[in-house]
Amino acid sequence: MKNRIALGAVALLASLNIFASAGVAGAAIPNYTPELVYTVVPSGVNNDNVISGMTAIGDKVFFCTGEQFFISDGTTAGTTDITQLFDDENISRVWFGTNHEDVRSIVVDGILYFFAEVGAFTEIVATDGTFVDVVTTELGDNSGGIYYIDGSVFVANDTGVHTVNLDTGVVTTIQGDYASEPSNSRFSVVGLNGKILFHYDNNTFDNHIVVWNPSTPLDAPIAIEPSSGGLGIIETHLDYMYDGFALFVWNNAAYFTAYGNDGTDTVGMELFKTDGTQGGTVLVKDINPGAGDSWASYYGDLMFTELNGKLYFSATDTTDDSRLYATDGTSAGTTLVDLDTLTDPGDNAEGQAPIVNGKMITSFYFPSADDEDWYATDGTMAGTEPLISDTADYSNSCYDECAEAVLFDGNAFFLAFDGDVNAVWVTDGTPAGTTPVTDSTFSPSAYGISDYLDDEPLVVAGENLFFALSDWDGTGVSALYKVSPGTLADTGTDAQFAVWAGFGLLAAGVMVVVARRRNA
Repeated sequence: MKNRIALGAVALLASLNIFASAGVAGAAIPNYTPELVYTVVPSGVNNDNVISGMTAIGDKVFFCTGEQFFISDGTTAGTTDITQLFDDENISRVWFGTNHEDVRSIVVDGILYFFAEVGAFTEIVATDGTFVDVVTTELGDNSGGIYYIDGSVFVANDTGVHTVNLDTGVVTTIQGDYASEPSNSRFSVVGLNGKILFHYDNNTFDNHIVVWNPSTPLDAPIAIEPSSGGLGIIETHLDYMYDGFALFVWNNAAYFTAYGNDGTDTVGMELFKTDGTQGGTVLVKDINPGAGDSWASYYGDLMFTELNGKLYFSATDTTDDSRLYATDGTSAGTTLVDLDTLTDPGDNAEGQAPIVNGKMITSFYFPSADDEDWYATDGTMAGTEPLISDTADYSNSCYDECAEAVLFDGNAFFLAFDGDVNAVWVTDGTPAGTTPVTDSTFSPSAYGISDYLDDEPLVVAGENLFFALSDWDGTGVSALYKVSPGTLADTGTDAQFAVWAGFGLLAAGVMVVVARRRNA
């Protein structure tokens, strides 16, 4: 847990008094003004009792805080504690949401399906905020990943890969003769040309791709085998992938990173593509020639992102730096995007880059400033520029590994430092159109806006963008905020006074909710 500067109740009230006595005047505020939706104050100081994850169910947001469960329509009156529904089903732990690596929940027909610990097993549980039902029985003891592809639900866990009938709870095993958990990477299961491809790890150092045909469901999946002069390490059967690498479907092919060979020697981890057949699985390009690894689109960096008819990704070349690359699917068309000294695309903004006005929003490392900063790029040097002027002794990226930016109201929202605290920023893809939505005076606790990837810090639900603010090591106060579509108008009001007032009153004990730790 990060060290976070804490303010206790006295400091909060003191700050409130300072703001009140100063008579804060109305000021021009950004187009997007955060609104306090709901606040929870634990009975004691416990940094587990904070909002640590959110996910959208249609136009509502579902979230946990401690052992409590809530659903909100973006209003205080419309935020409901549904903890009792979970207690009635004997649920002791939950996993939901999606980050750069895991898919832990899906929404189908307005119902959220997610993993939960029910008794001794991890099961699929359903809720829309008015009910909670346990869907499966004895699914397994590891959550794995859950996917909704072409109208079917797939689960990859420690007992294999399965399809799940959400109406009956019937689980049908596709691949169950392996001893360990398949890779549960965010894109480890994809649909391609009427077939299902999944990255599988059988716990005997055999990471590989398996293809299943839903039209012949009783037939066992077929593994894509290593081939001389192509895929795989020659000496190792069915071992050519690592956990954390994605399968990404683009232009009727699934792109992935795997070990290759030239017929005699091993080629490092390089870019491949497949149409789901043995003969249609080919090396796209040996980016880091010889035994060197390119680690193309590794989950810790910029993952495959489509822009202007090309697929962009991070890859390590002969300079040993991670650089921005683009491909059209051919070896000749797989090239370095020359951005001079900018390296490490997405290293501090992990995942796919959202596209705003024809540009990707991601981070790059700028050596002369020793900073990882947010940039917009169209895939050319002339079309690449930093979004925030670096005037402080801090990186413009957030405190730790940032979650990827999200699209909302035609713009991209992301986390970045403002002074020494995490802040929510918005950009239209230009420096002039990049501005903080919150700032250093917004949070009563430094790092109060969590940047943990697992915390789902920015979630779009319906017409609102939600984020959570938490006093992690101080009072334990946790609050849900929303941002509504911008108006471009100067309202002449100051939302910061209301924010500080809300936290001051809550710290004084006006509203106290007992929270017990349950969510994971």
